[in-house]
Amino acid sequence: ASFSSQGPCRDGRLKPDLVAPGASIWSSSSDGRPYTFQCNDTDASDQRAVLKMSGTSMATPIAAGAAALVRQYFRERHHTLAQTGWMGAQGFEASAALLRAVLINGAVPLTGSYGSKGPKLAPPPNMVQGHGKIELTTSILVPPAGMWPGSNLGVAVVDGLRQPGGSTTARAGVEQGQVRRHCVTVAGADLPLKVTLAWTDPPAQPYADLALINDLDLVVVFQAPSGADEIVYGNHGYNKTDEEWRDSINNNEQVFIGAPAPNTRYTIHVVGATVVRTVGEGRNTTRQEYAIAVSGSGLVSASDGDCPG
Repeated sequence: ASFSSQGPCRDGRLKPDLVAPGASIWSSSSDGRPYTFQCNDTDASDQRAVLKMSGTSMATPIAAGAAALVRQYFRERHHTLAQTGWMGAQGFEASAALLRAVLINGAVPLTGSYGSKGPKLAPPPNMVQGHGKIELTTSILVPPAGMWPGSNLGVAVVDGLRQPGGSTTARAGVEQGQVRRHCVTVAGADLPLKVTLAWTDPPAQPYADLALINDLDLVVVFQAPSGADEIVYGNHGYNKTDEEWRDSINNNEQVFIGAPAPNTRYTIHVVGATVVRTVGEGRNTTRQEYAIAVSGSGLVSASDGDCPG
């Protein structure tokens, strides 16, 4: 909405991460009495039980509900519908980083103008809409196929925390200087290939000039039609010049390939550029866990053992 808060943060980080509908939203109207948990029954209007409001009070529940459904999706094993070598057959508790990666990866661009008379919205990512609007049908694989355009969407994830039984994603963490690799192919170019990396960064000191503590880099490498390797960096073109190819301020990074080549191996590199602190206690090594969400047409993910270094 035109009255929404905008980024950037003080240190230049991209905010918001995502947006959700929050203007003129109808919801339940409280009776105004504490602890009754009842809708309004004092107004004589036919619509006394509902109320139309705008703001984050309306957008936040939509975002929270979407995240809860994604969490349920993994807990109840619906991810086993995907052709993936990354996840086991058991349900698992998704990390906060994975929920964020999945929702960012499936977000769709807002179009139109900023406000009734404002300038046209630029494509994401930007400081007005972040990575776009939350959209569950492009974030997770929902069968059966053919229910809506784009239902040939394939989705695969890696989560560095709370691994399911039989999973190979225990590699979803890096120490400083390490590189982890994950590989995917797509069946067609009718949908873009999107790769999103997210991690839960340790907290910075209040008023720090730079909030990011552990800096990871997302790099996707594939063979171009010419035979040469093509390299795409996470958040390429956002807040960087050609010389500054790394994003060193955000803990969400995304690669977007609009027309991927079918049956071409795309190798996803996660680089531990700076890893100096670990989230949590009792660790023997300084390590940063991460989460990845990938989507594309007929996406197939290879096991780590089949992903060459």
